[in-house]
Amino acid sequence: MEKNKNFIYVLEKALKVLEQFSSMRPNLTLTEIEKETGYGPGTTHRILKTLTELGYLRFSDQTRRYSLTFKILNLGFSAISRMEIREIVRPELLSLAETTKQVVSFGILDNVDVVYIDRVQSNAFRLGVDIRIGTRIPTYYTAIGKSILAFLTQERSLDILSKQELVDPYSKQNIELEKIIKELQTIRKKKWCYTEPAPAIRVLASPILDQSNNPVGAISIAGLQLNSTKDSFIENNINHLLNTTAQLGPALSILGSSENN
Repeated sequence: MEKNKNFIYVLEKALKVLEQFSSMRPNLTLTEIEKETGYGPGTTHRILKTLTELGYLRFSDQTRRYSLTFKILNLGFSAISRMEIREIVRPELLSLAETTKQVVSFGILDNVDVVYIDRVQSNAFRLGVDIRIGTRIPTYYTAIGKSILAFLTQERSLDILSKQELVDPYSKQNIELEKIIKELQTIRKKKWCYTEPAPAIRVLASPILDQSNNPVGAISIAGLQLNSTKDSFIENNINHLLNTTAQLGPALSILGSSENN
């Protein structure tokens, strides 16, 4: 079939490369992609390097394989290699929201940001915070992000923090790195995190850990401050949150840690 004169062949090739990744084949080598697409090694290499530089692919020096990142979500793709995560988590989020009557969210680490993969609003109220599926927020300022950072290696968490401007988005004041590190140590011991990230909002979060104690992602429960005190908010919700993340750990272990997503 003859293509339109405005057809962009380079874009077609880049999209065809992305289409090679699937839930059955989440990690591919340059040679495998070259074989599947029929492109030459030079063309395949340049496309992979470009997509990696733009943040749509991640390359592992150890395995020499490429994998998709969740930045793909920002383009609106409905099916990427590991979107079955949402299918597994969604029923638990709905149950948790119904039980707690709060807003429940699930997020993962992508590069240095938290990416929100799913969110269930409470029927009782709605938070005045514009967080949608695909929203990216710096890890250091979110309960989900801190819950994940606390269970990464110290080297990895420090590397992520060093790449972010540690500033409170509301007060515009700098946040000391040492303060964050101490908070992460406490979170690791408790396996949960409490924050007040915005005026009038309380948030609890806990990581979903795989069998090796690596974070696959994290779930948060958010509510309005006027509806509870800090202590009552934690007391009423923490056990429900921890039970949910504990149940999801084994189910999501097969999908790999947040470091590999």
